[in-house]
Amino acid sequence: MENTQFASAVHIVVAIALAECLKTSDHLAAGIKAHPVALRRLVSKLTASGILISHRGKFGGVQLAKTPSEITLADIYSAVDSQKAVKCREAEKKCPTSCSVQVHMDKISTEIEELSLTHLSHISIEDFIKGM
Repeated sequence: MENTQFASAVHIVVAIALAECLKTSDHLAAGIKAHPVALRRLVSKLTASGILISHRGKFGGVQLAKTPSEITLADIYSAVDSQKAVKCREAEKKCPTSCSVQVHMDKISTEIEELSLTHLSHISIEDFIKGM
């Protein structure tokens, strides 16, 4: 199954950064073709991480908690995506090859994750918008 949480979260943050007013979850959900409940889960994660501020009520919506130059793609990735980029099936305990492969794949996965986060930490939402 494809995980689009990171891409969707970046889309949300960029849309809010470009907006001149509060954005509602229904408006944002339509923009990323997501169910409003799924979008609210992402907004909740981004809010808990200090990336967004959520205002409740009839005239509520969400806005950035920081300037676009202060929010990095690594911040967003860390807020919403807890899955590793490379996964390995659980090792078959009776198979020495399976156990060895899993150990090495886990190490590679950790290295990929660290490299990805380092790269993403150098890209702010402001940079991302300039590159669009």
